Amino acid sequence: MTKKRTKSAKKESSGQKRRPWTPKEDAAIRGLVGENGVKQWTLIAENLYKKYNITGRSGKQCRERWHNHLNSGIIKQPWTLEEEYTLFFTHQKIGNKWAEISQDIPGRTDNSIKNHFYSTVRKFYRKLYGKEGTSEDLKYNLKQITDSVLDNLNSERQNLINEEKLTSDSIEDTPIFPDFSDMIITGQHIKMPQDWAYQDLSFDMEQEVLIYPISPYDNSQFY
Repeated sequence: MTKKRTKSAKKESSGQKRRPWTPKEDAAIRGLVGENGVKQWTLIAENLYKKYNITGRSGKQCRERWHNHLNSGIIKQPWTLEEEYTLFFTHQKIGNKWAEISQDIPGRTDNSIKNHFYSTVRKFYRKLYGKEGTSEDLKYNLKQITDSVLDNLNSERQNLINEEKLTSDSIEDTPIFPDFSDMIITGQHIKMPQDWAYQDLSFDMEQEVLIYPISPYDNSQFY
């Protein structure tokens, strides 16, 4: 009885075993992308050998290396709340179209988007069901899981909005007074909005300052 060879076994037998990328290869790809752009991957793979004597790299491998690791526009910081919301909201509309979703999340590659999506789905499956989920479990319960993720993200977004509103209201309710320290000169008049005239203003100064209210329609500046 013959055994069916796996893809990895086929690669090993054909001399295409995956190997780590070297700094020399990365530098070569950066240079070739600068010359040929980010669409001519077959040509870039050919020139790796012709110009740099680097063998064993396909156009697909070069493309993945660039988009997932070498592109300076890639964001590697933790995901933001808005990025996660965009990911799951868009996924519910178009499904596993990672390249299309990446267009709505600048700086995130389709591969990183896919990985983050399934990492979050697995985490929420454990939260909902109290156990690890198999691929079939995740597939069967995907709608319920993504609904739960979106509910959680919406709740976090609303909390942020409420916090920002409270902060904004607090700032608006705080009276703001100009700094008179450079304006204390005997006999100088300092104009103030009329509703400030009843505030308890005190100055630790030896010289006397005359402060008087002005009309709220007076647009002149402090002097």
